[in-house]
Amino acid sequence: MSMSYSELGGATLDARAGLSAPRVGPSTVKASTKLAFLPHSALSVGKESQGKSAAVVSPADLPPKAAVLKTTSYVLTESQQELTEIQQSVERLKKQRLQVRRSVSFPGTTRVQVEHIRHENERLEIELLRERGDNRALRQELERLKAAETDLEKQSAKLASLEAKYDRLEVAYREKRGALADAHEKRGALEKRWSQATESLQRMVDETTTTYEAKVAALEDDLLDREAKIHQQQEAMDEMRCLHESAQMKLEKKIERLEMANVDLEKKYVAQILIATLTATTTRQTAMIQECDRVICESEGRMNELMKRKSVQSKTQADLESRNQALEQKLQMLELEAKHDAEARSHTNEVRPSGPLSSNPTQELNKQLDEKAAQVRALEAAIAEAEHQATATQREMVVRERHRFHLDESNKELRKREKSFQGTIAGLEANLREVVDDRKGLIEKISALQDQLEAERQDRARWASTRLRLLAQFCDEENKLSESLGSRHGSHHGTILSDLSD
Repeated sequence: MSMSYSELGGATLDARAGLSAPRVGPSTVKASTKLAFLPHSALSVGKESQGKSAAVVSPADLPPKAAVLKTTSYVLTESQQELTEIQQSVERLKKQRLQVRRSVSFPGTTRVQVEHIRHENERLEIELLRERGDNRALRQELERLKAAETDLEKQSAKLASLEAKYDRLEVAYREKRGALADAHEKRGALEKRWSQATESLQRMVDETTTTYEAKVAALEDDLLDREAKIHQQQEAMDEMRCLHESAQMKLEKKIERLEMANVDLEKKYVAQILIATLTATTTRQTAMIQECDRVICESEGRMNELMKRKSVQSKTQADLESRNQALEQKLQMLELEAKHDAEARSHTNEVRPSGPLSSNPTQELNKQLDEKAAQVRALEAAIAEAEHQATATQREMVVRERHRFHLDESNKELRKREKSFQGTIAGLEANLREVVDDRKGLIEKISALQDQLEAERQDRARWASTRLRLLAQFCDEENKLSESLGSRHGSHHGTILSDLSD
């Protein structure tokens, strides 16, 4: 609707009036279609903006939920008002378009109306921007109020949980406080009983200490004498223990040496087994090397045959090349003869008149030409066959050369392996001789060590018997001391009980 109005106004101004009046562009018309040509004035718009700002400020005195409900209802009413205003602006635009159609014959008045409409549109755009800013502020306020409401609900839930927790803690505190008071009372009673018991025990201890000090002094003297005897016996036992430990250390060292010798013998035995396996492998490898030598000899014989064949083939190839050259020369000569015959034939045809007499020499010439052409074809076939044979022989020679190269490489590898195996076999034989010599020396050492081990076992048995005898003497002395101390302690305990009964 607005686009048709702008096109109509521009057409009428350019066609009939011819004036340079400012045209209403599509952008201004699109911006003014929402709230352009409203029936409200600037004063009414200002009143509405003041009412909106008052509506924004007033919910501050209310609770958050009521404020949110009021703002949401206000936004709904505002959107309805915008729709009604847009409908009214459309109706007003229709009326103005009818007025413009009627006032087409008056171009001056139309220009004034267009200027007035443009200024009115600018003013309304400014008011529209202001209202959009107010609407944006109201939406932000609404979002802030919604967030505050959610925060308030969360805080109220937290407060309720904290109050319930506080009630539980208060009940538990009261219970603990009552239990603590009971415990304090029990502690006072127990402390009184404990003080009474300690006083009675202290009196009994004082009485017993005064009665038993003399007996304890006598027992201490007897105990000192027995401790001196035990100390002497302990010194003798320590000396015997030192001698036994030194003998045991010597025996352990000898055993370790024997174990090391045994380990060396085992290693040498393993080396002998490895040498035997290596000798077996060397025999197998020598057999393989002999087989490889046989194969190499056969391959050399084959290579000699191939070289002979190659020389024969080279000779045949040289013969074929010479034959090809001769055939090519013959072919060139035949071609030259054919050209000369053709020229002669053409010359005879030109010179001789056409008739039955001249047909015989032409037939003869044609026969000669056919024979020469057949000879040329036969020579070409022979040349092609010779070339094919030469290529086949060349391919066969290339294959044989590759096979010979691979055989040479394998022969080199086998010779290298043979040399390395011979070196390893020589080293293993030297190691085997050394191992045999070491084995003889180790056998002699083992026999000597076995004799020493038998002597050490006899010494160890003798030391063990002496140790057992000394331990038996020590146990007897300890039993005697414990019996004497027990008898004295029993008599002392009996006197204590008699004193307590008195």
